[in-house]
Amino acid sequence: MSKKRGHDVPLKIFPRSVGYKLGKRKENILAMIPCRRPHVKWSEDENGRIRLCIERNGIVERILLFVFNAPKKITMDLDEIGSTVWKLCDGKNTIYDIGNALSEKFGDRVEPLYPRLIKFIEMLLARNYVFLNRPDTNRDIKSVQFPCRAQGIGNTRVWKN
Repeated sequence: MSKKRGHDVPLKIFPRSVGYKLGKRKENILAMIPCRRPHVKWSEDENGRIRLCIERNGIVERILLFVFNAPKKITMDLDEIGSTVWKLCDGKNTIYDIGNALSEKFGDRVEPLYPRLIKFIEMLLARNYVFLNRPDTNRDIKSVQFPCRAQGIGNTRVWKN
């Protein structure tokens, strides 16, 4: 454990922010572009909060619905920060860009920024609400400053096509 702004942060969080295994290659996760899946319906309320609505339509899901008497729709209400991330998962912004936007909008409320953001994106990936695209091939080099201050390193990784 190490101290970062008064909080105990396990060091095992930071290596995950460095790479994400996509296929056979390990990719720079901060350079990846999250995109919303089309089967996830969502709406925005008057406060700007997002409500996700997922219908269970598959054959296996219908059998499980019948056996366990579960609801046909799953709804999930996102908080202010999660709603902002969801709106920015439009297929144009990298995870690094989303982190910068969160930092500008919320300041210290989102610290530690990248471990929290990556964990939220991983949760959306695990539930199949989003998928990750590689950056377009028109970019030659994407250099990103990683948030490794807790380890005492300010290390820069380079992503190449």
